[in-house]
Amino acid sequence: ATATYNETKIDTEGPTTVTISKEEQTTEGATIKATATDAPNNEEKKSGSSGIAKYYFSSDNGGSWVTVNGETEASYEFKGLTAGTHTFKVKAEDKAGNSKELDQTVQIEIKNNYLGCYVDLNNDTEPDGIIYADLAESKSGQWIDEFGGYSYTKETKELKTYVVGDKKTSNKWNNQEREVLSLKNGTNGEERFYVMALEDFNGERYTWYGNAFNGGLPEEKAVVETVIDFAEDNGKTNTNYWIGKNNDLDFQNKYGGLQNKDMWKVLNGQLTKDGIDWFVPSRAEWSAFGDMLYTIFEVNNSNYDNFGLYVAYWSSSLAEKNYAYDAAFVDDMIALDRVNLEFAVRLSTTF
Repeated sequence: ATATYNETKIDTEGPTTVTISKEEQTTEGATIKATATDAPNNEEKKSGSSGIAKYYFSSDNGGSWVTVNGETEASYEFKGLTAGTHTFKVKAEDKAGNSKELDQTVQIEIKNNYLGCYVDLNNDTEPDGIIYADLAESKSGQWIDEFGGYSYTKETKELKTYVVGDKKTSNKWNNQEREVLSLKNGTNGEERFYVMALEDFNGERYTWYGNAFNGGLPEEKAVVETVIDFAEDNGKTNTNYWIGKNNDLDFQNKYGGLQNKDMWKVLNGQLTKDGIDWFVPSRAEWSAFGDMLYTIFEVNNSNYDNFGLYVAYWSSSLAEKNYAYDAAFVDDMIALDRVNLEFAVRLSTTF
């Protein structure tokens, strides 16, 4: 008689190949991807291949793990990570319970703030502006002179989440290499950043309000910024936002008699572009921008033109009926000048 025996192979070997990669980094975490291949059948060891069953992910160098079911690959999004450096590890486990932990790691840094980073406003991966205020934390500072003080308060509501892209250079910003941030799809919350455009509006020079120097602007209607850093908009103190947006709307809605070279006349109808709302920065916003430039990029009155900046820019803040504040990069200061002088205009937005 002839007997036939079926040989059963038991999977005794762990996965042979495990990989780790960063799929996406955000302002509050990262999505980590892992792949794995189980050990093949081994006739000599009588070992079979059961296939990959699950993956383990860690954001603290293996201190703790989360489990995700998967065969050839799996991903996990870590959210709400604190500021600092985080080391990610992965391991894979086959259906027989054999596992392999990968020695290779991925590290990312979650920053306290993203001042000086580029932003991509229209999702084409190219820089459109630069961050000068980050509402993830409170900050106060001074851009050199007495008028250059500013402060802003941490946003207490939930903030939007942003993708932190690879570093890029921009020929509009002295070819400085910076990370590029974009809005994460499906995110909700309050806008986190104040952003300055990387180039001037129209490349022309404008007066603030030419007629005002000859008494054309009634003093009782002037949008006057007080020595504090937030708005007094017709007597109501607005402590939630800086005043650039309010100044723009207030001026365009109330004042007439504009000349062809007045920035307010030229900007009328031009402050929304490709779905993005822009505004003329206030004195405090220019101060924060100037302080960021000086602190991060060491911009001063000897090299500001290397960053595509002009001699001076109008703010949206009046000091009195015929004098307005301007950001005078030629002097490293917030200055007071007559509203019939011609300066450049650069716009800001929130993001």
